[in-house]
Amino acid sequence: MPILKENSLSYKLDMLPVGTLVFLSDYPDYDVAFTCRVLAKKCREGSFVKLSKGIYYKPEMTRFGPLLPSADKVVRAVARRDNAKILPSGNTVLNQLGLSDQVPMRLVYLTSGSERDLDIGGTKVKLKRSVPKTFEFKGELMALLAQAMRALGKNGLTEDQRYVVGRLLKEHTDIETFEHDLHLMPAWMQKEITEITEKR
Repeated sequence: MPILKENSLSYKLDMLPVGTLVFLSDYPDYDVAFTCRVLAKKCREGSFVKLSKGIYYKPEMTRFGPLLPSADKVVRAVARRDNAKILPSGNTVLNQLGLSDQVPMRLVYLTSGSERDLDIGGTKVKLKRSVPKTFEFKGELMALLAQAMRALGKNGLTEDQRYVVGRLLKEHTDIETFEHDLHLMPAWMQKEITEITEKR
């Protein structure tokens, strides 16, 4: 590969701002194997970090080492590239909403795109395909609460968790979105959410 072409890609990578996620497919004008080699060189030099197969990151460097993005940020970037919608599920959503202090060993997301497994800097991530109705919510919070309540099961919310849910609903919903999204939930979830909102 001509040095000029290598320098061209190297320059483009150097000009990217700190905090940029890079996918191999970002540079279709270059052969994939060549792009891999250039990025591998950048990783050896310390200006980039390989997060997962085909996914790289230009980190901010500190005296403690590179600052890496959260797995959630990477998963959302992957979903955008796939033109897919995602929602955290199970223990992942419980932790994100503050309904559980347990840090999941593996992150699980529902997706409207293809199923896949990712290893993001040692964090295992599972993308599971879900039905279209999962993604019909207008507001993100109600979609997340539906997944959280599904993970806990009927009558599974503790009083402390009900308090957290009530606070989240008060801070992050509007009436029109709330009414629309509430009707997408199963009857038992509607009942519990309604009881919580009436106590706010």
